[in-house]
Amino acid sequence: MLEFILENMFQIYYIIIVLAIIISYISINFIEKLTKIERLYLLSCYVFSMFGMIIGAKVISIAEVIIFNKNEYITMFSGFSYMGSVLGFIIFNKVYNLIYKSMPSKINNLELLAIPLVYSISKIACFKVGCCGGINNIPIQIIESIIYFVIFVVFVVLYKKYIKYRAVSNLCLICLCISRFIVDFYRNERYEMLTNITLTQIICGIIIVMELVKVYKNK
Repeated sequence: MLEFILENMFQIYYIIIVLAIIISYISINFIEKLTKIERLYLLSCYVFSMFGMIIGAKVISIAEVIIFNKNEYITMFSGFSYMGSVLGFIIFNKVYNLIYKSMPSKINNLELLAIPLVYSISKIACFKVGCCGGINNIPIQIIESIIYFVIFVVFVVLYKKYIKYRAVSNLCLICLCISRFIVDFYRNERYEMLTNITLTQIICGIIIVMELVKVYKNK
């Protein structure tokens, strides 16, 4: 069992994913000055949210296999949904907040800013192994990687410039989901649920509505 896990974990795909998680965590630590206790909150919340990201990615992937009767085996190291991971990250982040109600709000803001960077670097892994390709051999993975990196940079600049940190973080996630919704039309493999809309796009829509409600509540 251990040999099987080690053989799968040390594939280039998973190495890049792990690097994406580590680089993103290091990056958000430099966005804002944090106290020692705040850094502890950030680390524990980030790790907890990452578990949500993995669970969300796998659950939505399994849901797609069941709903669309895909001809593939469900295994631990294959089949992951990127938007499922984003949804899982958000849900686990919320759960962490419910557990630790005294956590500074700035930690949540930084966590949300990390998502597009994780996504950006992770898409390089997709390109390397040849999954999630685009129509007519368009290197959609690299295009996505660039888009999400730009979103990360732009909203980090806005975050440091404006005092409404929460709104900036929410809008960052909204832009990520809008981009993913549009890009999905150019994916090579699409499993439509409603007319020309996929499960991934439905999840994007749900997250956009959730974040817009938060922006409205925060004025």
